[in-house]
Amino acid sequence: MISKQYNLLFLLLAFVFMPVVGFSSELTPRVGDYRFTYDNLQLPGNESMGLLGGSYLLRKGQWYGGLGTYSAVAGKRGGFYTIGLEFGRLFPLNASWRLNLNGFVGGGGGGSAPQGGGLMLRESLAIEYLSGHNSYSLGVSGVQFPNGDISSEQVTFGFARRFESLFSPVDYELSNLDDDILLWLNNGKNIGLERYQFSAQWKQYRPSSNARMTTGQPHPDEMRLLGVKVRYFPVDSFYTGLATYGANGGGVDGFAQLGLIAGMRWSLTPAISTHLEFQLGSAGGGRVETGGGLIVATELGLNVLLNNAFSLGVEVGYITAPGGEFSATSYALSVGYQYDLLSILNSPKPLFTDSTLTRRDWRVRLLHQRYNPAAGGKFRKPGSSVADDLPVDLVGISMDLFVTPKLYLSGQAIGAYDGGAGGYAVGMFALGYQQPVTDSLSLGGEVGGGSAGGGGLAVGEGLVRHYYLTAEYQVTKQISLEMAVGRFEAFDGPLQANLLQLSLAYRFSEIVSVR
Repeated sequence: MISKQYNLLFLLLAFVFMPVVGFSSELTPRVGDYRFTYDNLQLPGNESMGLLGGSYLLRKGQWYGGLGTYSAVAGKRGGFYTIGLEFGRLFPLNASWRLNLNGFVGGGGGGSAPQGGGLMLRESLAIEYLSGHNSYSLGVSGVQFPNGDISSEQVTFGFARRFESLFSPVDYELSNLDDDILLWLNNGKNIGLERYQFSAQWKQYRPSSNARMTTGQPHPDEMRLLGVKVRYFPVDSFYTGLATYGANGGGVDGFAQLGLIAGMRWSLTPAISTHLEFQLGSAGGGRVETGGGLIVATELGLNVLLNNAFSLGVEVGYITAPGGEFSATSYALSVGYQYDLLSILNSPKPLFTDSTLTRRDWRVRLLHQRYNPAAGGKFRKPGSSVADDLPVDLVGISMDLFVTPKLYLSGQAIGAYDGGAGGYAVGMFALGYQQPVTDSLSLGGEVGGGSAGGGGLAVGEGLVRHYYLTAEYQVTKQISLEMAVGRFEAFDGPLQANLLQLSLAYRFSEIVSVR
């Protein structure tokens, strides 16, 4: 019953908030917020769990919607994560104060918490004080796991940073760019280029000799992870961003890490630079003893530009969980892609000529997946109390970058919400292809690989793959519906599943410098 209710709620929310992420027919600024919250949940047995929330939200008027994540950072449930849809409405009171009514629907869990199947609902009402681009909030929140044993009401604290992004529709004509930029300059907007870098990383942790598992046993000699870093450079010598990883080796399947990063960068030559980076975030799962989940890390790295866009990097560092028994030396290799994005800035900045600018097309998909056990396949780990033939339902998000009109690269984050697999999460990189059949229908396929674990599913070391066929129906130029059928498998574990995926997708474009 929970599954059917949630599927309906997911579709209703998607259609209700479709206007929030819709884009106009011209080059358009879009106001949004990076928002962070903290809730101190009360679990059964008089146990507390500190839950840190982070979200990327876009506004339309006083309504907003976007991606939200929540992770444990205090208590003893390190490794607890959820991901889902965040939405709400602002109610201005005067120039400095407003009310914020907020909701969240998602899936996840972990850290051996009593999350049941993993469906998470959160609602909050807060009063916010505005100061420039920042806002500070205090309110009340409720968190429920309807198919588990978590139900808590508490005071919530929050901080948000407002931003303005510049988007264009998928059929935007670059010949209009000069006029559109001039229009916004005349309206007092500062238009310029901001640099971003996306890096795919392979990372290894070498735990210290005193590191212990949650079982009390010594830690394995190494952990292997796959992940991604996103860096934003407000100036050439400083950056902030986000890093996330999942285990795929070392006997710690289910271990995940998510953190905010900040770093200093120094150029040694035009093509070689070094950086010192700090990270504050959460980690846990896979029987790694991180206590409440809070982690602190630092890294020293070297980056070599191969051309104007692509780079190779190496990093060495140290990570520790202050509330647990985990610390390790880290080593990482990365492949990076950097670009300059046409944006609305807080202060004037020189702009390249329009001959250096082009359009980059994106698609955001809200995913609903179902794993059906393959014939003869073993779904669960030995000793699981959940039937092997019980399907698992998941929810997640996919960011797709079209490198050609038909070929795309994808990054995906997905968590279970029903089927006795609460705490199971997946992070994937994928390559996909679409072939238009009519003006509205495209057929294609996608293959991907990444890390997965938790929830008692038998993923072996955590390295997984998927491959499926897709059919996408274009409702409008921006909005589409997609269905996919295929397989999801563990490389070295018994998990073999038939995959059914339904997606609601939005298409938009950015203007970037090709330098």
